[in-house]
Amino acid sequence: MEILVLANALKGSLKASEICQILNNFESFAISDGGDGFLDSVLQAYPKAKKISIKVPNAILKPTKTYFLLFKKTAFIESAKICPMANLKKEELDIMHASSIGLGLTIKRAIKLGAKQIFIGLGGVASSEGAADSAKVFGYQFLDKDNNVLELGAESLLKLDKIKKPQKDLLKNIKITAVCDVNNKLLGKEGSAKVYGKQKGANAKEILLLEKALSNYASIVKKDLKININTKHCASAGAIASGLKGFFKADLIEGSKYISKILKLDKKIKKADLIITSEGSLDTQTFFGKAPFEICHLAKKYKKPIIFICGQNKLKNKKSLKQNNIVRVIELRKYAKNIKQSILEAKTILKKIAKEEFKDL
Repeated sequence: MEILVLANALKGSLKASEICQILNNFESFAISDGGDGFLDSVLQAYPKAKKISIKVPNAILKPTKTYFLLFKKTAFIESAKICPMANLKKEELDIMHASSIGLGLTIKRAIKLGAKQIFIGLGGVASSEGAADSAKVFGYQFLDKDNNVLELGAESLLKLDKIKKPQKDLLKNIKITAVCDVNNKLLGKEGSAKVYGKQKGANAKEILLLEKALSNYASIVKKDLKININTKHCASAGAIASGLKGFFKADLIEGSKYISKILKLDKKIKKADLIITSEGSLDTQTFFGKAPFEICHLAKKYKKPIIFICGQNKLKNKKSLKQNNIVRVIELRKYAKNIKQSILEAKTILKKIAKEEFKDL
């Protein structure tokens, strides 16, 4: 039997690459939807890519050592390595003031090193100012009605009155592609603030303020730059996708499909007899552009069964599982006293699962 492991990160507990290491008896690949683990996925497709070390501010402006990839004249950047949410304590989350300025500095560094094409993996960030701070690195000025320059962070977008373009276009002849983890538009009940604000630490009042700030932001971008940033994918990564579209003229693409393409997963799944994939929480969001959804789509295409490993299964509708070719769900929390223990001891639990559940495969 040919078994293929396509591991997606269990956010907050296990990286996709760590899952691959534990399930190393089978052919395995780390997958991503553009968020956490994007560069691990890219490295499997381009193993000769160079790691370029950088030190930039994270979402709360603390200096952070990280890296991006450079392959010939193409750079690959992971937003979750620059302004990550996962590395911050609950009390450090500050949705109204967190910044993406580190991403702008990383893009600038990649261009300085000769990159002409840049793919930016989006997802898992703590900021929510729509990459406005990234644009400031390239000379864009964000001004209030009195022509004062706005501070970093989403809260300042409430006072945004006009955007002044830079005198010199540092992005000329640079092709940027945003590899998005979600399909949601920027605004509204399915938008960045209302769907993802709470997980970034926002309370009810802050969610309403953020929606108002991003709405004002979108209207000023449309007025001054003549670009609509309230479109599909624009909610990705704290609305970074919207700013990349507005200021960097980026193409917005679906991350799971992009990773599937560069790793040639269609051919791999077609050859396999059984697929093992994973995600932190198996729920309705799993089937809205997330990496496992693409795996389910291809498995269904070739009539291949899936074993789904997750921290917890919130999808109790067995019909949904069957429709997505999921024949079995293995929950880490069932091997622990509670959810907290399953997160803290995920590596140990998965090793136990591998030994007990997959020994006969």
